Amino acid sequence: MSSFEGVPTPWGESQGGNRYMPGVLFFHTAGHGGLKIARELNQQIPAVFRNEDGWYEEDCDFAIPFYFLHDAIREHCLTHGLEGHTMSAEAWFAEYDAAYYRGVMERWHTAECVVHFGKEYSDEELQQRFSSRDQLNVQIAALKARIGIH
Repeated sequence: MSSFEGVPTPWGESQGGNRYMPGVLFFHTAGHGGLKIARELNQQIPAVFRNEDGWYEEDCDFAIPFYFLHDAIREHCLTHGLEGHTMSAEAWFAEYDAAYYRGVMERWHTAECVVHFGKEYSDEELQQRFSSRDQLNVQIAALKARIGIH
């Protein structure tokens, strides 16, 4: 059994995973998965985006630590490789580098502006960030659930 198997996560017991750098671990489960960020690294993420428990699910939230910890993760991976990963660090970062995370964070920021400040975006502005207003509504619903607004 690897050190990634059998770890309790918010999505169930892990079946495997990989390490991007010390304190940035990814866990796979039967149905989902996500990142666990060590406390000291998690404190480097701005509070408005930070998950206090250090868990970031794999579909959307994962981009938060990868955006804010990008340089350290990239440097470590390019120097030491991707432990437990099937792709090389060079191939992984060529596919999923900073521009990708900036795009995801921009979508979260847009949704956050709607939730917190009631900002209305024109359809033209939304098309630059989302494929549809429905996609924005999905992000807004996720943010509302995250901060306890119904």
